[in-house]
Amino acid sequence: MQGDSKDRTFLPIEAFDPLLDIEVPTDVIKQYEDPATGQTIGLSKWNFPSGEAELRECIVDGYIKKQDLYEIRWCHNPVIQKKVSRFNLIFKLEDKEEYERRIFLAHKFRSEAEILMRYNYMIDNT
Repeated sequence: MQGDSKDRTFLPIEAFDPLLDIEVPTDVIKQYEDPATGQTIGLSKWNFPSGEAELRECIVDGYIKKQDLYEIRWCHNPVIQKKVSRFNLIFKLEDKEEYERRIFLAHKFRSEAEILMRYNYMIDNT
């Protein structure tokens, strides 16, 4: 998932999401809702004090438009709430390969943008 310490760039990955202008967050929450329970379950990164992290199940409670973040509660401890970006949330019923492809493309697009920015900077300052 995005946000690892190895990710040494200054441009936010979410800005390069290939579905940025297509996906409607509230519709996506509804789309992946479990008809049996009425809840939308996802996976998000749970961080340990040691710095390690793992994906854990969470309940997606909603979307905060002003912050462009999803509000989740952990299934193992529903008292703990967290706000996460779309790239730090994979819906349980979502196609995992499509999600990974989406992340891959966003990284590719961001890398291409950074190369162009560096090139233009070099041209402008030489």
